Amino acid sequence: MHVSVAAGALLAPAVADGFAAAAWGLFDSCAFTHDRMFEASLAVSCFVAFILFFESIHLVVDPRRYGPPPADVLAHGPGVPTWGRVVTELSLGVFLYDALFYPFHLSFHKLRARRWRKMHARHHVWGSTEAAAHNAVETVQNSYLDAGVQVFINIFVQHLSPWGFKHPLSRALHNVMVVYLLCESHSGYDLPFMSHRLFPGLFGGPVAHEQHHQQGNVNFHQFFLWADRILGHTPTAEQNRKHREALAAVGAAQDSARQQQAAAEVVR
Repeated sequence: MHVSVAAGALLAPAVADGFAAAAWGLFDSCAFTHDRMFEASLAVSCFVAFILFFESIHLVVDPRRYGPPPADVLAHGPGVPTWGRVVTELSLGVFLYDALFYPFHLSFHKLRARRWRKMHARHHVWGSTEAAAHNAVETVQNSYLDAGVQVFINIFVQHLSPWGFKHPLSRALHNVMVVYLLCESHSGYDLPFMSHRLFPGLFGGPVAHEQHHQQGNVNFHQFFLWADRILGHTPTAEQNRKHREALAAVGAAQDSARQQQAAAEVVR
């Protein structure tokens, strides 16, 4: 589907631009999008919505089948954007956000500075003991330094654009996309609509990031795969085997604990 959408935009740019113009018209007509705190409120709302989605998806999806996997003012008036500009700015922003955070994330694991590495350790506490999915709340389980670095990078990339300034529609969509991808990568699921399924080989998705949380020394990208492949930080077949065995052991222990609890309740 994503290929057909891209092909349609290339073959019929006027139609695609019409969609972009309609989206911008709707966006610009909403009074709350002109508020100084709109972008911050949008990001917080997206965190709440996407975390709630991935935390409750286990109510309709079987986790054992699909997971876990082996102070700027938003200025209006820039004119109607083209479809190409929105797609370019959105893609560039997501790519740069992930690329710029990569060396920080790598240093949180590799740098020989205990206090520095401890700043990121809290983010991995839950994942190291969980075998079931639905742990998207890990997305916001960060130290102030860890979260601060990510926020700073996001603010920085929101000011980068080949057009000199990033269009407000692109900025809003960037916030939605980045928050979604962060929550998705921490969800622990392997579902057909996820980024690594829509763009295999480009995005790592929850599969790659779950391996990172379980193993700790692989897949340092949050979204993509390219730097891990270049630097040799993708898991080997042996690491994947041990990873699957560890997950199976944790899952068996959790099943046993639930059975014992159920038996104790029956006795009562």
